[in-house]
Order: sequence, then structure tokens, then C-alpha cells
Amino acid sequence: TIKVYQKDKAKIIENAPIKNQCSKKWFYGKGKTEDKLSQLEGDGAKVIKRVLEGKKVDFKEKAQLYQFIYLQSIRTLKKINLINETTKELKKKILTSMAEIEGLKDIDEIIDEIIEQDSMMAPEELVKKSEVDYKRILDLDFVILKIENLEKIKQNEFIIGDSPVVHYNYYFQRFNGGLERYGEMIIMPLSPYETIILYDKKIYDFYNINKK
Repeated sequence: TIKVYQKDKAKIIENAPIKNQCSKKWFYGKGKTEDKLSQLEGDGAKVIKRVLEGKKVDFKEKAQLYQFIYLQSIRTLKKINLINETTKELKKKILTSMAEIEGLKDIDEIIDEIIEQDSMMAPEELVKKSEVDYKRILDLDFVILKIENLEKIKQNEFIIGDSPVVHYNYYFQRFNGGLERYGEMIIMPLSPYETIILYDKKIYDFYNINKK
């Protein structure tokens, strides 16, 4: 079971079944994509176990960990919808500008129809794309933030949701500032008491902390 907070009802369920939470059947299609996800999740879980045990990881393990974290940040329905909506808006601006240059008028409906007929990115395509894109964060360092004295601060456990990864840039004071900006931070809880923070070591440093 898992503790669940229902946002729409502002209600906490202490022991909800894990099955079907934040999930959709065959969201990634059948076959190869699901098999690939199982492999990536298995590799990521092994490295997370080593990290939480305080063991050092080599570059290959770090890459597996970062690919797992990056995948969690893009594999949600909300993220896919956001990418597709942004793509639609960009295409509409380009087509509208081209129509204005050519002196075409009253073609908004035609432009909308072209955009709607155009294929949007599917979840399985996003997973495949992540196999390359995660390498953009390999230059980040990482630390594990732990909650100590668990019994005293039980009510302050880390929480996780259907979008488990937070992108934040403390240097620029903004969320989702871009993977290649100075100061990028990527945060994901690994348990109720441990959170991993990927950070730009050119901007930040952590004092009095055991970095793995």
C-alpha cells in the first residue's frame, strides 16, 4: 500500500493500493517500449539502492541513474500534453507568419486544420527521445539529502506524485529554467526520508554534507 493525497478532495488516504495509481493501461503502447522501460527502471533501481547504502557509483552507474531520473521527468501525460501544445503554438505562429508574407488572408481555420492533422509526439516517442536527451544533464553532480531523527519529524516526510521530478534553478530563481542553463537543479525523492539533488557544481557547493 501507499499513502495518497487526493488533491481534488483535499484528502489523505493512509493505505491506498499501489496498483492503478497515476497509471493508464498501455500508455506507452505494447511491446518494445514497455520492455525498454522495465530495463531502465531495473537499472535505475539497482543504482539507487547502492546510493542509499552509501556506496560510490562509477560513471556507467551514474549515467543509468540520471537516465532513470530524466525519464521520470518527461514520461507523464501532463508533460506530453505540454510538449504537444507548445509544438502546436509554434507551428501556428510559423504558418501564420508565412501566410502574411504571401499575402494570404482568412486562413486561420485552414491553419488550425493542418496543425490538428499533423502527428503529435506519442508517449513511446518521448521515451525513445529520452535515451539521447538525458546526456545533457550528465555534467551535474549529485548529493543525497536525508531526514534524520525520523520519529521527531515524521510529519515532514518527502512526498512524491505522478510528476515526481522537480526542476528548479535557484540561481535564476525560477522553475523549469532549462537543462542547459547555469544553476540547474533536479530534485526527486527516493524514499520518504531521502531525496536526490542533481546540481550545477559550477554554481553551487554543499558544505558539511556527505557527497556520493
